[in-house]
Amino acid sequence: TDSPRMVGAIAERLQSLSPRFLYGIAYPVSEWMKVMADRLYGDAVSILPSLWKSMITALRSAEKVEQRHNARRSWPDSALNAPVGNLCELLWKNPAKNGLQVSRLDDLLALPGDMRRHALVVLGLQINWLFRIDPIWTQRQLLSHVTDEGPDGDALWDGILWANRVPHPRSLYLALKETLLARAKKIRSPWEHAALAGYLLRGWGSEGARAEGLITNIELREVLIHTSDEFRRKLLWQLERWCNEPGDISWRERVVPFFTYVWPKQRSLHTAAMSTHLANFALASGDLMPAVVELILPRLVPVRNTSLRFGSTSGTPPTETYPAATLALLFAILGEDASSWSFGVGQA
Repeated sequence: TDSPRMVGAIAERLQSLSPRFLYGIAYPVSEWMKVMADRLYGDAVSILPSLWKSMITALRSAEKVEQRHNARRSWPDSALNAPVGNLCELLWKNPAKNGLQVSRLDDLLALPGDMRRHALVVLGLQINWLFRIDPIWTQRQLLSHVTDEGPDGDALWDGILWANRVPHPRSLYLALKETLLARAKKIRSPWEHAALAGYLLRGWGSEGARAEGLITNIELREVLIHTSDEFRRKLLWQLERWCNEPGDISWRERVVPFFTYVWPKQRSLHTAAMSTHLANFALASGDLMPAVVELILPRLVPVRNTSLRFGSTSGTPPTETYPAATLALLFAILGEDASSWSFGVGQA
């Protein structure tokens, strides 16, 4: 472990460098600062203000340096491997209770180009905590970007979605709601499907089975009408996963209302792919299977060479427990050509 004197000497040497030279080694320096966080908030606390100032000055010196985000990488990938990402990590390590130093966050958000967007990504990852600690600052500096359709908005939303934590408290969710709904209709990156599906489904189910939640039946149905098949599939998968979690019946109570009031009836969604996903949901729904089959039958079309899940994690297969519902499901989804039926249909 370096002595306080050695840490001070290193910091002093770094501060003596020109801003452009310090910018050239900004990543290893920021990595060192992150690793030394305990010292910089402890026995070397007097060093941090001047070293921080030197780093911000160095990063600002890059204003005329062309920076282009690699479209093949997500904003979180870029941000978490950049100097700004390390500096944010340093700030999170402040041991002081609710140790949010907004002036330093403001420094990062005032940086030019992609460096500002890196800050937006990392702050988006922590937006629940930031809103709880300082809602006024979060509203001014972060929520003002949620409707931005440019790179700043994309960076912030990539952070919010990458965190995979449903926005909380309620007031934060409501502040993000309209853009959540809009982004779910026009998803920009494949990895967004699961996060957005979970966020919207949680909002819809937030008030239990007997009341509409933060997302209404109509709002979620509109998303399902206008979004992609992949998003619809992810949402069904998420609902199936939650309603089959042992010891939690709350989501099982929402399944029938979901297919009654939310799942669209539009003929454009009556496709072979969606029919397969709906049928497999029914086969995995346990004691809800008869009710689910009755609700989805009008939305099914015959499917060739589909893959149906006839097994059961609970022991008895649904084909034995609910033969009438199984026959109704198979009659709706199987074509007349038996050679196109999936493996296992004969035994079922």
